[in-house]
Amino acid sequence: MSGGSTPEPSPGVESLLDELLSAPTEEPRTEPAPDETGNRRAGLLDDQARTVLSTAVHAARDWGSSALDDTHLLWALTQTGPTARMLRETGVAVDRLARSLRTLAGARDATGGTTEPNPWMTAAARHALLGSHRQARHEGAARLGTRHLLLGVATDADSAAGRALARAIEQGERNRARAHSDEQTSPTPWLDEFGNDMTAHAADDTATVTGREQQLEQIAEVLARHDKNAPVLLGEPGVGKTAIVEELARRITNRTAPTPLAGKRLISLDVTAVVAGTQHRGDLERRLRELLREIAEQRSGLVIFVDEIHALVGAGAGEGTLDAATIVKPALARGELPLIGATTTEEYRRHVEKDPALERRLHPITVPEPTVPETVDILRGLRKRFQQHHNVRIDDQALHRAAELTSRHIPDRSLPDKAVDVLDHACARLRLRHERTTTARRQPLLDPETIAEIVAARTGIPTTELATGERAKLRELETHLAQRVVGQQRATRTVAETLRRARAGLADPQRPLCSFLFTGPTGVGKTELARALAATLFGENERAIRFDMGEFQEKHSVSRLVGAPPGYLGHDEAGQLTDSVRKRPYSVLLLDEIEKAHPDILNTLLQVLDAGRLTDSTGRTVDFSNTVVIMTSNIGAQRALELPPENRPDPTEELAPYFRPEFINRIDEIVTFEPLDTEALTEIALLLLDDTRKRLHDTNTHLEITDSAVNWLVHRGNHREFGARHLRRVIERELHNRIATLLMDDDHPEGTGLLVDTEQDALTVRLIDDPPSGRHATRTNSATTKR
Repeated sequence: MSGGSTPEPSPGVESLLDELLSAPTEEPRTEPAPDETGNRRAGLLDDQARTVLSTAVHAARDWGSSALDDTHLLWALTQTGPTARMLRETGVAVDRLARSLRTLAGARDATGGTTEPNPWMTAAARHALLGSHRQARHEGAARLGTRHLLLGVATDADSAAGRALARAIEQGERNRARAHSDEQTSPTPWLDEFGNDMTAHAADDTATVTGREQQLEQIAEVLARHDKNAPVLLGEPGVGKTAIVEELARRITNRTAPTPLAGKRLISLDVTAVVAGTQHRGDLERRLRELLREIAEQRSGLVIFVDEIHALVGAGAGEGTLDAATIVKPALARGELPLIGATTTEEYRRHVEKDPALERRLHPITVPEPTVPETVDILRGLRKRFQQHHNVRIDDQALHRAAELTSRHIPDRSLPDKAVDVLDHACARLRLRHERTTTARRQPLLDPETIAEIVAARTGIPTTELATGERAKLRELETHLAQRVVGQQRATRTVAETLRRARAGLADPQRPLCSFLFTGPTGVGKTELARALAATLFGENERAIRFDMGEFQEKHSVSRLVGAPPGYLGHDEAGQLTDSVRKRPYSVLLLDEIEKAHPDILNTLLQVLDAGRLTDSTGRTVDFSNTVVIMTSNIGAQRALELPPENRPDPTEELAPYFRPEFINRIDEIVTFEPLDTEALTEIALLLLDDTRKRLHDTNTHLEITDSAVNWLVHRGNHREFGARHLRRVIERELHNRIATLLMDDDHPEGTGLLVDTEQDALTVRLIDDPPSGRHATRTNSATTKR
């Protein structure tokens, strides 16, 4: 092996040879006797071929792969003297080919390798070795040599290694032809140094981009212009801006691109590499002018792609020097720089829009986040790549689950990137789990349950919660809500019916999922119902986005919701409402005490209730169609306390002095909450005391509460006007304070319990020795509260 010593034969080689001997062939054969297998195995390869196979096994193990692929085999051939010389004689750049093979194999550092001593063969590696075997037999060779191995790889044109070898040979032939015609110098040395030819690498990528035809057509139209032919893709991180450009390069390579782009080279320019090392004045300008000169001379056959194009603004600027954007602006204006840019909407607004001369030379193209069905189509295009890399099979339902769960539960990232990330992670987990638990060669199947495991690990939402379908949740919604909201059966039923109606497709899809106005006294469960709804529908309490509308009583406070207009302080910051819903579209929007908001705030919310969307100060439109809007109000609370339901006026009559009719008419349901009776307060007390019991259990302290103690707390906490909040305060003041005093006592041993009871019309808290059954065994130290 050139460039190093020959490795010892890997123990995995023997098992690979056995697998090769047992592989099906086109000719019938008889099963050899056990004592003949070793002889056949020893005579199958010559010494150099055995060394190559051993080197490939070592490479697979060191690069973190548990499978031997044809890329490992071809890389080992490039490290062996005879085959390396053979490749160089055909004009192949062997070192460059070896580097590309490491990239294709996903090589990692040695510290990230696998300890698997006997890697198994992929289908591509098996195909290459069988082809080598057939070639050797065709030639009548006694044993299989390195040349046969090379021919075996070369004959599989569909494999990654076969394509890489074919391109290397083709490139070598072009280099030799160029040298023969005295064209040894590249016409674009500066672009070769600072750029990456995307069209040259597009043939390796079998994945396709779907659902972006509109953006691809817009790019072609702008590039076909005579002047200002510089489209810029704008979108959130992860929506697939770079993937669109890669798809364009793929179509140019496949000759399916529009005529103005046919045959062109698409070069990705690395701005950071251009700027790097320009320490002295004029260095950056000199580099850029050389690049612009080359592009102008070759512009009929070139398109330049600049990712993170906002980095041009200010790049290399210093005292007495120009930044990169200023240098390229004249070329953009003359149409001498056919350019495709990409950046986020926020970076474009922050950097590019502040330079009007640069902005008017660019043509923005918006790249929206794909929908869930569009994301599923994108994942289907990537399925083959992941199946080959991880050696797994991917169920179509897993693709749907990845798109749906990431869209709903990972709001801080964009589709399709987050779905692709979860799918890749799930494939890796399945592959490693399969290797640890079974020796079967059959490829494991990725199912929706593994996808749910990955999403659960990232979000903290229980897997059982993710596995429960939305329809099942909606069918049992009243039951789930009643577990947290007590004494409001009518309210929970109204909310559940409205949500089922919306999810059944009977509601306007352009409006919010549902909109409610909760009215009633304080402390009866209005806010708790909103939180319970968020936890039930979306899996976590944090999906309730809460705004206290008492903080929005001034006219100017509307800018806090949608962002300040240009020219005002904070205009470069996102609005609190629009930014929260943009990041978490599947959520409950809770607007507490809505009657306190300024009328301009209500006008803004009117647009949300009517159109289901809101445009912030930066021009971004936020979609509320998956959001449940809940507003709370204490309007009519006094009459609810004084009058029975049948004698109360219509809720809209009480709301009319505070809200305009068009605002009230756009609310789906006005839900009136009833004052809590003693039975409801008792249930709430039991829930609160159960929380106390769980917290004490975490400190190895057991709590027992008698029925008389519960009744004592409910009697003290029963305040019709203040509701459950008064009961909570009573429990904290009368019970928690006494428990804390006892637990702080030095005589309190760990692992004992507390008994809460009443004695002579007073609440008592005592230490007990045997928590499960020893209520009689009380200590003398106790805390007592009289009624």
